[in-house]
Amino acid sequence: MKHSRSLLILITILLTAGVKAEPKGYKITVRLHNSNDTALLMAHYFGDKQYLDDTAFLSKQGTFVFSGSDPLTEGMYIIAGQNKSRYFDFFVSGPQQFEMECDPGNVTGTMKVKGSEENKVFNDYIMYLAGKQKEIEPLNKRARDLKPGSDSAVLLTSRIDAIDKEVKSYMAGLFYQVPEPSLH
Repeated sequence: MKHSRSLLILITILLTAGVKAEPKGYKITVRLHNSNDTALLMAHYFGDKQYLDDTAFLSKQGTFVFSGSDPLTEGMYIIAGQNKSRYFDFFVSGPQQFEMECDPGNVTGTMKVKGSEENKVFNDYIMYLAGKQKEIEPLNKRARDLKPGSDSAVLLTSRIDAIDKEVKSYMAGLFYQVPEPSLH
């Protein structure tokens, strides 16, 4: 009898040890530097419109916490200031407990994400595109001032095409960086 009770306890421990209960609902923590906002809005996109999902108020810890007992619908969301100015977009996919931190004046250069691999990859993508945009803008400006077909125009066009090819290659590689969605 003692052995069967011990065996039953051992089996119960082994079965429950491998089960990691995923939290229900959502908890998205946002920290903004250099912001006077005391409230933030979170909305999701549906077509060309945005629909409000939640409001968070500035805590004593300096964070805004969006939370709810039911999970959010997966998709693209927006964080906006209390005056409805758009700060940044992010994805909700898989586990819905993560943190984002940035300066609204330079979201691209300051965004830090914890707990959401999809949003880390998305932010890296946005940073990469911003860098390539800075690289290509002066080339486009110079190309417009050159005579079409001139040696200089051909060289600039070649460099612009090379940058475009780099961006397309980077975008194609993103498919392999994003983790498989978790099954619920």
